[in-house]
Amino acid sequence: MAGGWFFLMVIESFSLGDRDFRLAGIGSYMAVAYERSDVGAILAGILSMFTLIVLVDRCLWAPMVVWSERFRFDRDGHGPLPKSVVLEWLKRSNLLAEYFHIMSRLTASFEKKIAGRKKSLLPAKKKGNFRPIWMVLRGCAIAIGFLAVIYGLRSMGELFARTNWLTWFYHFRDTFFTLLRVAAAVILGSLWAIPLGVFIGTHPQWTRRFQPVVQVVASFPAPMLFPIITFLLIQCGVSLEFGAVVLMLFASQWYILFNVISGATLIPQQMIDVADIFHVKGLEYWKAIILPAIFPSLVNGWISAAGGAWNACIVAEFVPFGDSLLTATGIGASISGAAHEGDFPRLAGSIITMVLTVVLLNRFLWGSLYRLAETRFRLES
Repeated sequence: MAGGWFFLMVIESFSLGDRDFRLAGIGSYMAVAYERSDVGAILAGILSMFTLIVLVDRCLWAPMVVWSERFRFDRDGHGPLPKSVVLEWLKRSNLLAEYFHIMSRLTASFEKKIAGRKKSLLPAKKKGNFRPIWMVLRGCAIAIGFLAVIYGLRSMGELFARTNWLTWFYHFRDTFFTLLRVAAAVILGSLWAIPLGVFIGTHPQWTRRFQPVVQVVASFPAPMLFPIITFLLIQCGVSLEFGAVVLMLFASQWYILFNVISGATLIPQQMIDVADIFHVKGLEYWKAIILPAIFPSLVNGWISAAGGAWNACIVAEFVPFGDSLLTATGIGASISGAAHEGDFPRLAGSIITMVLTVVLLNRFLWGSLYRLAETRFRLES
């Protein structure tokens, strides 16, 4: 859901060559508000977006989180069960109770009818009637998919044929600079998110207070605040070459925080008590208890944060600011600039280069960390 909110401004309002696309929505509203430098409209849009996210969190995600606690095998040391006003209201709702009662009766009646019909049908006849049709439909779907892939590859080849080798060099150079910014954003986010997340996750009273706040903040679409942050960076004399790291950090750090909080809540209280009894503290405490417990969640947080940073580079390295356009050297700026200019060969090359880089990182870096989490960093080992 947070990823869906993230790109509202880009999806609902963007230019592709000489065509300008505008959709009705809060993202398009905010884009126009920034274009007109309407401070009142900007503040109203931010407040509306924040209110919507809070309502969705309280009415949908909070009840689901509380309900999910029913399926935990061990809650020792995690304090009392969390509560949700909306979930309690739903449990006491006579209207919903009557709805589920009616639906259960209709379902039971429908199942009886289906069971009666199955008895009157011969298995061989059913198989003969439906299997050939299913096989034909499946073959058609495969053929259509195959033709679509061939057409896509042919069109992509035509675009690549119009791209010279020097342009490919620039694509890889830009990807390298963006990769450095992604790494910097993940590292900087980890420096504060890991210790704070462990503290919150190992103290149930703080978990109940701050985890909903972190989830709401993480869900807020960071690009809506990028022009404001960019203005502050410019006032501080920071160029976008370095300021883009700040923008990407602002968009990605929350994923590390709430994943670490989630992992820290799974540490058995007995292990913490034993560490206190034997005075296991400092680095040994982190190596023996904290890291094995949070490492799988931390890897998930790093992957999500890296993905958020790669997503954010599209708007962090290419920022419209008043009547000017601020850009940084990177693949995100290359993609946004190519789309803005309608340069489809450069756009295709930039996207392919970025995709290949992310796939290789997932295969070798994050895949290795996942295997490490499954083998060495486990509480059972």
